[in-house]
Amino acid sequence: MQDATEDGVLAPAPGPAPPQPDDPEKERFKAWYRKWHAVAKGQGKDTKGSDQRWFGRVATTERETEPWRYSDYHEKIDDTVVRNWIWQQRSHRDDDELGFSLLAQVLADEITMRLCGDQAARKKLLKALPLITRPSLRRDRLRLGAVVPGTASRGTTLQRLPRYSWNTRPLVFLRGVLQLRRRLPAGSEVRKKLDEADKALRRIGVVSIMSEASLRTFDSEKDRMLKGSGLEAVRSWCAIGEWIARKEIFVWNNLDERQITGPDVLEKTEWFVFLPTLFEARVRAGLREMLNEERYEVKKPERRPLKLFPEHKAAPDVVVYLKGEEDRTPIAIYECKLYKNSKASKDNMHQVESQIAAFSSPALSPHRYGLVYGHFDGEMPDTEPNVYHIDLRGDKAHADSSFRNMIEKLSRQVVAAADERRRQLRG
Repeated sequence: MQDATEDGVLAPAPGPAPPQPDDPEKERFKAWYRKWHAVAKGQGKDTKGSDQRWFGRVATTERETEPWRYSDYHEKIDDTVVRNWIWQQRSHRDDDELGFSLLAQVLADEITMRLCGDQAARKKLLKALPLITRPSLRRDRLRLGAVVPGTASRGTTLQRLPRYSWNTRPLVFLRGVLQLRRRLPAGSEVRKKLDEADKALRRIGVVSIMSEASLRTFDSEKDRMLKGSGLEAVRSWCAIGEWIARKEIFVWNNLDERQITGPDVLEKTEWFVFLPTLFEARVRAGLREMLNEERYEVKKPERRPLKLFPEHKAAPDVVVYLKGEEDRTPIAIYECKLYKNSKASKDNMHQVESQIAAFSSPALSPHRYGLVYGHFDGEMPDTEPNVYHIDLRGDKAHADSSFRNMIEKLSRQVVAAADERRRQLRG
């Protein structure tokens, strides 16, 4: 009930309390997620993951790290299991699962598109960039600059001339990030894009490359050049470059210097990873290690239209081909799931059926298919046909044992499927 004032007039009811700002942990994750979402969307990747499906660590005020508490996974899955998965992915694959290679690719694409694409946008950016003067040497008979002593030859002298250049600190920083990221694990397509972006910067006169020591201390928010108008694109490039340099390059490059092992360094730094994607990547990598690389190809293919419904596309998480037959029907298709509660096969088996419809023909349908679940909460589900559960509820040793046993089972099925394929083709 509202209170009355001295004049007998009812006082207005108190309004709702002002919204409280999110805590720093949530804000840091949102900043990372915005970058990841924009990058993944531009690359055609799935961007529907909720906050609870991310796994990682956040920095504390005491300069330490703690698990990111907004994830359902952190309560059930051992942190050492995930850190070991990430390290294994970096050790055995041509890319990383923390998304830094993807960020570097987008950074390179943005630089190349702006400097080599639309000429109007390029001129607008170059006009906004401040110029600096740097000395250049030129041979001439005219006295245009400061003559370098002892260089006169038949009336021609070597002269030091002032030259306008865009060789400014932020652009030098970007070249340093591109060069260093190129030396780290990255696919051939990523390296090609990094080279194109570096060439675009050289063409406008950015000839210097920032050293690793300077990359550590570069801060775009304090750089005076970036405070001008019309430089939103460069500020965005520097923000991505800083993230790559601080969270990726120096963490992994200085392991020997810090005497920290690979998985343990992730306990001391801030990072996020989309756990379902990492889980399916580990299933592919584990199956690839079990099989003979000269006979089998294990990969995640590009999305293809369904044969009966061309307007819909599908891409299985794990597809196994015989070597040299990647354009034909696969011998095995598996879909990976990582949920808080494992679902029955009847809820998700239709996804596998759609993958089969997209990647196979009726005459040569896959001999093996199914769902691979990462189970980490509650009791293990009952055994079902074509459903495989990896038990992640215990410590690292228990999870590794369950993972290895299931991968061995899948590899035996793939080998049997290959034998059936050969008999089918002979018949």
